[in-house]
Amino acid sequence: MPEALEYTASGIILNWGLDAARSAGADLTLEHLIRDNTDLQFLSHTSPNWYPRDLWYNSAMLVDRHIRDFKVAIAFVFKDRVLAFLSADSLFQPIWTYASEAFHIPPNVISQPTLFLRNLADWIAEFLASTKGGIIFEVIREAQQIFSGIGAYTSQEVLFLAGIPPYLPAREVFSCPSRTARLVAAFYMFLLNGEPRLPDLLHPAMFEGVLAPTDEHRQQYAYWLYVWAKSEVQVSRRFKEAVSDYHTRVKVYIAEVEAAEAEAAARLKRVEEVAEAKAKAADAAKARAVERGEDVDVDVEADAESEVESEVDVDIPLPVLLDPFEPTLVRAALDALDLEHLVFGLERSDDVDDDPLTAMFRAEALDALDLEHLVFGLERSDDVDDDPLTAMFRAEDLLCEPTHLTYYDPIFLLDANALKAATVLTFAYTGGPSRKVWTVLDFPPSFACILLDKLDEVARRSELFLNRIRTRNVAIGPLEYCGNGHRVHISNGMYRLGVCRGDPRIERAREERIERGVLRRTGTKRSKDGKNPFGAGYELAAKNRAETSVEKENERVEVLERPEKKRRVSANQSILLQKEVLVTTYRRRT
Repeated sequence: MPEALEYTASGIILNWGLDAARSAGADLTLEHLIRDNTDLQFLSHTSPNWYPRDLWYNSAMLVDRHIRDFKVAIAFVFKDRVLAFLSADSLFQPIWTYASEAFHIPPNVISQPTLFLRNLADWIAEFLASTKGGIIFEVIREAQQIFSGIGAYTSQEVLFLAGIPPYLPAREVFSCPSRTARLVAAFYMFLLNGEPRLPDLLHPAMFEGVLAPTDEHRQQYAYWLYVWAKSEVQVSRRFKEAVSDYHTRVKVYIAEVEAAEAEAAARLKRVEEVAEAKAKAADAAKARAVERGEDVDVDVEADAESEVESEVDVDIPLPVLLDPFEPTLVRAALDALDLEHLVFGLERSDDVDDDPLTAMFRAEALDALDLEHLVFGLERSDDVDDDPLTAMFRAEDLLCEPTHLTYYDPIFLLDANALKAATVLTFAYTGGPSRKVWTVLDFPPSFACILLDKLDEVARRSELFLNRIRTRNVAIGPLEYCGNGHRVHISNGMYRLGVCRGDPRIERAREERIERGVLRRTGTKRSKDGKNPFGAGYELAAKNRAETSVEKENERVEVLERPEKKRRVSANQSILLQKEVLVTTYRRRT
């Protein structure tokens, strides 16, 4: 069996152990095909799954790829099992090499914190020196050489943990030591909390050796999420107060802008009226001059236009908004990385060396892993060396930038129940299919550096995680990838595994019943006009099943028709019919 050397959310490196096999004198007949190490890039829609060998050959491989709804990117067949990498769109890239060192593996913030901070500091310094821009959640998604594995929804989760508004420009985040250190700490916590809990999520979803989650299993992942597709979020009281303070300041700002715009509109109207009066007076003066045969140059249009421009300018600066942030959620990261001086803006002792990030900000003249000094702006002892992040900020002369945080006393909450003492609502925004934002901040779309639209309540609820599960739509998480099996109820609480759609081991009637149920849950119901009294689900399920039938794959698909229903007569009609029979019989006898 291969050994997983390194893995991320989008790839895995397998070591096949051929060196040990060679040393044991094994005959490696496939050495020209399989080298020592394989780098498999999952890209967007590829997921691995284990199959018992008999199920793989007797079920999945007997069904056409167009019928089973997934493709096999690559599969490795072993003695008893098959390791298959399944893809929805064949976006998959294998790379073979003799040495694992040939693969570029981004440093892990947990296992290689110093190297990670050094690479991050270099990347930030290069980013700030360039003309690059973009919104923060897209920039960290694209920076896979640093934030490896961050995707569409994980970026929103990390920003929530970091207390960073998702609409901020990336340059505004990375030029602030506190926000940068909080982002690092949040990324650390996301990885730390996720990996150890995966077995508890995946093992209950395994059925007959194959990943086959039920809706109940899929719903469990919703409890992993903080903000993405959640209706509300459980938070500490001070976090809720920070969110309320944010919304209050935004409302005051919006009211000031609306008042200023109304006043500007009124001034503009007055100016236009004056300009119109001046224009009429000028026209009258010109007409009189023409009548007298005089040359009179009356030009008030330029003056009126300049007066209009000077009267309608509305320039209200954005309010000072503090970031809603709960330090307790990232405490383990701050302790491990020592970034509190950056987070809270605390001074460090001179005998403490700067970390790479602090050194960069110090060089860039921005002030704020040991990252606590960056996040909170805490003072550090002079005898402590800067970490790479602190050194970068020191070099950039950025260590004195504001933290955008309120005062925390105590910094950390000791009671876990205090982290769930209050709730706040979520808000959803969209900028297209690949731009979805979930946050606890109700901000005007004009705050964002890209075009975002706020979803109304109906649209927001339709996108909630649990609602997508109930309607059989694909949600997010490790249980939502293609190629998952499904459990088919047989009888008396007994279930059978369906490896894929069209599995020949599942009876046709049971597959049709499952598909009818799915169609009902997705909103396909009977028509009220009577044209389709049995419901579209019946016909569609029959058609889909006919398409998935291996034996009839090339035959004409026919929609099944239900037999004509025998309508029952009422009690009164039954009595009348009996009387007619009696009368007819009596007359025949006479």
